[in-house]
Amino acid sequence: MYLEPQRLTDLFAEFQTSNGEARLRIAAAIAQAARLQPHLLLAYLDELIDGMGCDSMPSVRFQAAAMMGHTACYAHVVPLVAPALLEMLGDPDATVRSQALTALTDIGKQHPDWRQ
Repeated sequence: MYLEPQRLTDLFAEFQTSNGEARLRIAAAIAQAARLQPHLLLAYLDELIDGMGCDSMPSVRFQAAAMMGHTACYAHVVPLVAPALLEMLGDPDATVRSQALTALTDIGKQHPDWRQ
C-alpha cells in the first residue's frame, strides 16, 4: 500500500480525535504503509511513541510496536524506539509484548551494537 505523505499527516491528525475502533483502523492503515515506506514515519516518531505506543487499546499498541520495528532500518532512530519497545515488554497484553520483542529482535539483527 502506497501512502502519500500528506495523507499520513491527515491520518495522524485524525488519530488524535478518533474513538477506539477508528484509532485501530488508522493505526493498521499506517502500519501497512510503513512496511513499504518506513521513511514516512520518521517525521512522526513522537506521535508514534507517545501517542499510539501508549494508547488504551492493546491492538493500537501492537501496531505501534510493529511500526517502531519498521523504522529500525534507520540507525539514528534506534536510540528513540528501542527504549519505548523495551518499556512495551512490560505491557499487560501478551500480543503487545510479543510484537515489541519481535521489533527488538529486528533491531538486534540490523544493528548488532544494540544487542544486550
